[in-house]
Amino acid sequence: MAEVDGPVLAKSKPKVHVADQQVAKILSIFIRWAVFGFLCLGLGFWAGAQNAQLRWALRQPSDKQLLTSQGWRQDGTGVFYRWCLEQCHAPQMYGGGVLKVFEVKCVDRPCGDILMRFNVLNSKREMIDQIVLNEKGLHGETRRFMIEAQNPDAASLELAEFSARAKV
Repeated sequence: MAEVDGPVLAKSKPKVHVADQQVAKILSIFIRWAVFGFLCLGLGFWAGAQNAQLRWALRQPSDKQLLTSQGWRQDGTGVFYRWCLEQCHAPQMYGGGVLKVFEVKCVDRPCGDILMRFNVLNSKREMIDQIVLNEKGLHGETRRFMIEAQNPDAASLELAEFSARAKV
């Protein structure tokens, strides 16, 4: 009896073992494809995010373009300047004279020593005086200067010279 049961059990074991191998093979193929699918999905999300970021960067004007469109002038070294246009609230001078606000923006580098020379003009646009300012500016800083000419004949101010030299 032992001989009959032995060979029958021996024959049935390999069938279960073969079925387990087939299931394991199918399962490993499925796992490989699932990992590959998730990898492709993640790569797709990453590529889409990079594409959106690039489109956003191309749509935004650069700082220099934005400042130029707002009336700022550049001295060629990354320092911008202009007569103040908004939110300056320069006080009114009584009894003659001129008072204006001048802005300097240090965008790409420190401004260092800022030299500004202004011509004071009368109503006939003739120069009657000159104002010279020496100041300092740091990187990323926006400076506002009150330019005041107390001469009663003064009608306007004109920028004659501007330079910003940083000691690097």
